[in-house]
Amino acid sequence: MTSSPRWLSRYQSGQRDQVWQELRQLGGAVRSGEWAQEAQLVCDEMARRARQNVEVIVERLSQGGYRFHANDDEQTPVPAHTPPTAVPRRRRSGWRRSSGRCR
Repeated sequence: MTSSPRWLSRYQSGQRDQVWQELRQLGGAVRSGEWAQEAQLVCDEMARRARQNVEVIVERLSQGGYRFHANDDEQTPVPAHTPPTAVPRRRRSGWRRSSGRCR
């Protein structure tokens, strides 16, 4: 690839399978150089969408009367979902040095 692959805009427009295929084809090279920043943006968008899906599921279950509880005899109530705290950028970029998968 010699020009910008526009992964983020393509991912957002529904070309998710194609974008992931291209990222996989790059192998370890996706974690460095010219592709790393845009690959990180795709990972961030995937995580944002996943979080949004979890929040929708929790909201719908709660509205339907579902009780979230611990797996114990008392069925102790527990929060349905605890969002992650903010992660410093230096830690968030750790995927580039590890397995190549989004974290």
